[in-house]
Formats: sequence, structure tokens, C-alpha cells
Amino acid sequence: MRFQSLVFLWIGAFVVPGLVGLLLASDTPLPRWFLAGLNIGLALGTGLVMFFFITSIYIIGIACPWCIVVWAMTIPQFCAVTAYTLRTGVWSSRIAANPWVQAFTPFSLHIAGLWLFVIAASIVLQFWSFFSSWLS
Repeated sequence: MRFQSLVFLWIGAFVVPGLVGLLLASDTPLPRWFLAGLNIGLALGTGLVMFFFITSIYIIGIACPWCIVVWAMTIPQFCAVTAYTLRTGVWSSRIAANPWVQAFTPFSLHIAGLWLFVIAASIVLQFWSFFSSWLS
């Protein structure tokens, strides 16, 4: 019974940000507390994903394909939602007016891509003996 509850939690963790993205794309106004909660939840999820990344790659020594899919979904969601909440003043209007925030938030998906590139490069470096066998 506990496993089924956990499955529903994981499904919700990906469905809810997707639905919120559709609502935001259709210019539906959402309360600030909801967007702040979504951002905090994605930050906690991204922290958990990075913990799992370090544990699986460097401690256990396995690159799970399903885990990589979760990493590839969670990190861009976190970057995009964080950029949106910073740019629209969900946290405060002073943060939204900050020139650094205005300069970097349009590139949130570029930052996510760079982040995922670093993860991919670290996987290749960690398992270089495996990947180098493909070259010969």
C-alpha cells in the first residue's frame, strides 16, 4: 500500500508542474502563494535529484536510465519556474527589479541545459572505461 502512495506522489510531482505551465501559458492568473509553493517544492525536488545523482554516480557507481530521465525533467522545470517567479515578483518587487534577475531569467533554459551538460560530462568522466570501449 505504501508503494502505491509513493507512485501517486511521483506522478503528481510531474503532472502538477506541467499543468501549472499550461495555465501560465494561457495567461491564467495564479496566486503568489501557489507559485511560491511550487517553486519551493521544485527546489526541494531538485535538491533530492542532485542527492540521488551524486549517490548513484559516485557512491553506488550506476547510471540508471530512469533516474537520468527524472534529472532531465526536474532541472529544467526548476530553472523555468524559478526564473518566472523571480521575474514576475512572486518573492518581492525588489527582486523582480534587480538588473541581474532581468538579465539572467530569460536564459533559464540555457542554464538548465548547461547544468544537464555538466551532469552528462561527469557521467562520461566517471564511467570513462566503459565509454572508451565504444571508441575502439
